[in-house]
Amino acid sequence: MICQGGLAILLLMTTASATAALFSAILPSSRSTQVDTPATVFATISSTNEAAVTGCSVALLSPVDADFSYQTTDAVTNTPTGSANTPVTIPAMGSQSFVLTITANSEMAATDVSFTFSCDNDGPAPTFIKLNTLLFSASATPVSDVIALVATVSNDGIVTMPGSPALGFFTVASVNIGTSSTITVTPSLGTSTPAIDHLLICQTDLPGACMSPAAAGSLSLTIDNGATPTFAVFATTDEAMSLDPANNRIFVEFTEDGAPRGLTSVALTGGGPDVPATPDVPATPAVPAATFTEIQDTILTPTCASTQCHDSSRRGGLSLVPEFAYANIVGKASSQATPYIDPGDIENSYLYLKVNANPPAGPRMPLNEGYFSANITRTDPLHRDLIARLVSWIEDGAPDN
Repeated sequence: MICQGGLAILLLMTTASATAALFSAILPSSRSTQVDTPATVFATISSTNEAAVTGCSVALLSPVDADFSYQTTDAVTNTPTGSANTPVTIPAMGSQSFVLTITANSEMAATDVSFTFSCDNDGPAPTFIKLNTLLFSASATPVSDVIALVATVSNDGIVTMPGSPALGFFTVASVNIGTSSTITVTPSLGTSTPAIDHLLICQTDLPGACMSPAAAGSLSLTIDNGATPTFAVFATTDEAMSLDPANNRIFVEFTEDGAPRGLTSVALTGGGPDVPATPDVPATPAVPAATFTEIQDTILTPTCASTQCHDSSRRGGLSLVPEFAYANIVGKASSQATPYIDPGDIENSYLYLKVNANPPAGPRMPLNEGYFSANITRTDPLHRDLIARLVSWIEDGAPDN
């Protein structure tokens, strides 16, 4: 799925109740179509459960006059997979991407359409208006339909404004897949977002520079079918703003004669004076990087080398017993040519990729010890805390300690 879907889920996790274990995201945030013309968006359901969730599906929640369907997709290519309207199982700590199709049967003014993202044994995911809902409209005649996405400096959908006075900015990419129209582009604050001093916008050229000085309010331009204008939005404030992604946001709306034709947004945090450390409250001690001894004792020996797979017999083609493991994996090429462990680079470390969902080749590790003799595909996935320690060791340079 579009990468920002995952980022949106991560942001919502910081806002939702601690008891919530199922989350969802939708991109793009808005579609405007003609009656009887299907409109599609991408969605993701993510689970923080330590066990698989089953019967996961998407349903139309809002009472609108429209037909609806959902289908799973390949998370990398967005290509539909499986069959339409078929519930799926999401692995522990995993996610599933979907394409949603909504077709209006009659004209519809812009409406925040909500969906039910649920599984048989969890959910539904909490709903956040304009974050995992769809601003949808349908007209009797063809209209403009602007798809918009944001980019931030930190590439996480968050605009951070350090210090006071604080300045933050982000960029917006757009494409009009509808009719050519005069479009007004307006940045605005969420209804619960604290007031800020200045909110400015400009259209940008190909290198990313403002084509004219950024100004408050909105700007209007003609966006032809297939055109891809880009914009920059700047914000300044003296007020401190906590990271509250469901509430503290800047929205950028695209309208045609007042009718919404596109929408995107970012979370906003920072600002205010620098707060000195409280002298009588000790700082939280940093968690030390994992050692190889820890990785061996908590991951390799109990889940790999002791399952008659990666033991001294090398049944799995690789011995991970204590006396051989380090020499066999650090800097050594795997069957996929990628090093089992590339010190300092988790994304190029095959062992790390194999213990996560959707590995580049073969099943996710670890396998169940009965894998070779019974109809068992694998054990429960490695606990996220253990994966985090594996990441810590690799990012620390994978030392032999």
